[in-house]
Amino acid sequence: VCSNGIQSTPLNLVVYWKCTASTTDLRVDYRYNPEAMQPPAALTNVQVLVPVNGGVTNMQSLPNAV
Repeated sequence: VCSNGIQSTPLNLVVYWKCTASTTDLRVDYRYNPEAMQPPAALTNVQVLVPVNGGVTNMQSLPNAV
């Protein structure tokens, strides 16, 4: 993989997470960068998969997610 820095990637991600004995907090911030592709094109079917041991009791997402 070769990159000319963050300006050359179509989807910039920043991930934060914190794990304790009783909770796991995860935050994924993203920014679409259409200038990274010629011609600019929409990204479709982007997925962020996070394996979870145990049950999920609370999830917040903007935009909506499953």
